[in-house]
Amino acid sequence: MNRLLILLLILSMPVPAFAGDTDRQDGASSVDKHIKTGIHYLELGDNEVMKNINLLEKAADAFKAAIDIDPNSYEAHYYLGVTCLALDNLEAALREHQILTNLNGELAGTLLAKIDDYVPPASWTKIGVTGDKWVPPPTPSCGPGETFNSSMGACVKAGDSTPTDEVNQQFAPQRKEDPK
Repeated sequence: MNRLLILLLILSMPVPAFAGDTDRQDGASSVDKHIKTGIHYLELGDNEVMKNINLLEKAADAFKAAIDIDPNSYEAHYYLGVTCLALDNLEAALREHQILTNLNGELAGTLLAKIDDYVPPASWTKIGVTGDKWVPPPTPSCGPGETFNSSMGACVKAGDSTPTDEVNQQFAPQRKEDPK
């Protein structure tokens, strides 16, 4: 119940008035606004209560918008790298580290420490000859007109949120016969 309350409080927090602002009349302040917006989404999207991919993608978009305005914004590159890690995109985080190395060595070192500490989700496995690439588990194949719903761990009919009959039967509680 406490987690639900915390989640509801987080989701009800107002988004800053500058969210989505793409006004480029003042480059520096616009970059700062995008970075602040990105940090806000990053904090909401990756915290001890939950991980929200939609909010993390909004954070990444805000940092990319800041980089579009000022490609040398080391702060935007740093936070984009952190956001990439939260999105389990290690390769993109390493690309941001490479860019950051030329812009700000200290922040590049901080990002590299985060990359070194990165642990992918438990269901991911290492592949490759050197075992240095992490990949998510394969998505189960579903029948025609069905898609896999990862939150339910089941195949559902396209556009429907209820599991298919086969899955319902698989997860239905087993009835015990009454001894007479």
